Amino acid sequence: RRDRAFQRFKTQQGQPLQRFALFQALQEHLTPRGAPPRSWREWPTEFQHPDSPAVQRRLRRHTERIDFYCYLEWQCDEQLKRVQSAARRVGMPIGLYTDFAIGIDPHGADAWMFQDDFAQGASVGAPPDLFSPKGQNWGLAPPHPKRIVENGYRLFVEGFRRNMRHSGLFRLDHAMGLFRLFW
Repeated sequence: RRDRAFQRFKTQQGQPLQRFALFQALQEHLTPRGAPPRSWREWPTEFQHPDSPAVQRRLRRHTERIDFYCYLEWQCDEQLKRVQSAARRVGMPIGLYTDFAIGIDPHGADAWMFQDDFAQGASVGAPPDLFSPKGQNWGLAPPHPKRIVENGYRLFVEGFRRNMRHSGLFRLDHAMGLFRLFW
């Protein structure tokens, strides 16, 4: 029964889960033992895009390790589901309230998975103001306006879908970033 539930989770979460687990397995494989994780941008070129032949070979040859990371995600998902359920049971009508960031870590899994949706060589920040006369560089990768449209807004669709899975409400952090961003 447990295995069927796990398989159902993997099927429901589809390619984004598989790519996240693959990213984790690659990160583990490409990071020397005891060293901090490296940016995927520092990986050998053949591993820098999820659709590359080398990455696809790794996916086929290391299914057990990739399944391990899928399993960890399933366990996190199950825990969030239980917390949401408990919150609703004790009278919290909304339950969990989560946060959705407009920008992402340019060195993390989402940037690797959806790299075609982000502008290269730029980062998100804030313009100069009284609080920060020199402005701010948040180091986040900005979504590429034309590419996110061309790709059917998959970046946001996947992000919203994952974020809302076990929450009653979510907040768009820096929602104005959907209309304008300071690069």
